[in-house]
Amino acid sequence: MPRNFFTRNSLPETTEHLLFSTALARFPTSVLIEPAVQGYCSYTLLNTTQQLVLQFRPEKHAIDLEVAALARGVHGAWAPETEFLGFTGGGKEGGRMGFYCHGLIPGRILAGFRTGEGGVEVGGLVRELAEFYAQAYRYGGCGGERRGKVGGSLEGRLVMLSEGLPARFRPFVSPVLGELSGIVELPWVLTHGDFSADNVMVRLESAEKRKERGKGRSRGGEKSKRELRLKGVIDWAEAEFLPFGTGLYGLESILGHLDRLNTSNEEEVGGRSRLREIFWSELASLIPQLKTDDEFYERVKLAGLMGVLFWHGIAFDNGALDRVVEEGRDDEEIGLLDEILFGEGSEDFAELKSKRVENSKK
Repeated sequence: MPRNFFTRNSLPETTEHLLFSTALARFPTSVLIEPAVQGYCSYTLLNTTQQLVLQFRPEKHAIDLEVAALARGVHGAWAPETEFLGFTGGGKEGGRMGFYCHGLIPGRILAGFRTGEGGVEVGGLVRELAEFYAQAYRYGGCGGERRGKVGGSLEGRLVMLSEGLPARFRPFVSPVLGELSGIVELPWVLTHGDFSADNVMVRLESAEKRKERGKGRSRGGEKSKRELRLKGVIDWAEAEFLPFGTGLYGLESILGHLDRLNTSNEEEVGGRSRLREIFWSELASLIPQLKTDDEFYERVKLAGLMGVLFWHGIAFDNGALDRVVEEGRDDEEIGLLDEILFGEGSEDFAELKSKRVENSKK
């Protein structure tokens, strides 16, 4: 809720009125509404007249406009256009905030999606997520010379995790740390800083629409049900360049969410493991080197493990990112680490860990 944002940033009660008035002054003929869900680092309004998202962000959570433009260049309509409208606030109203305007990506937030009777197919969405990752790879990276908050401290963060994580997670850090020199040789690509079901926009495609595209029947011959498709990815504020594969931390979060949705196509039933198979099969078809170069493939997988450890093993703490998660204090993130590294479909990560153990014995 909006109140949490203002309290979290120690802003006076009058700030909400100030920000709404600022937005209304800029768009005097538009209908502005507060969305039901607010972000952690921003106060958001929807301009329903012009189909825009208006956002106020503290300076410490400012959007890098160059990165936002690059996201649009890499992912096209799957990323919003972003414009900076100036600063507001300060003085008695607390610290000043940046005022941003984003193009509205239509659809529904994946995190809030619940299937109706009969279930929904998710395989098409998983394949589109593979295309999303492949877009960043095809676009090319910065060669590692432009390193942000996370990218500039990979080794230090891994050492911190190896010393501070609960003991059961530490063996997963060793293979990443041991192959870090190879991971940083991967292309450094634009990587979303909070790739989760909260920031993925989807649409529900009907059986009739799928039939128009020639996909109206399942392999079993039965009439296909509704299917989720990707509309876009929002909130690029924490995006930065990282070794390709690091952003796969988000895939694990999203697969866990999709696994909890009902599915109607037997091909796609089988939990997170089956969904991951669909993803990697599609990604390998888009990036053939994943099939032809074993070393490249393993480094990408290790970069993905590194991403999981960073995003769930280091506490966000309002953007500080300088503390390892603790049991009893960060139970949500600890639970996600348990789910991803030890739960159903965790065989890939167990294999990466065991390979490193085997190599260390040689």
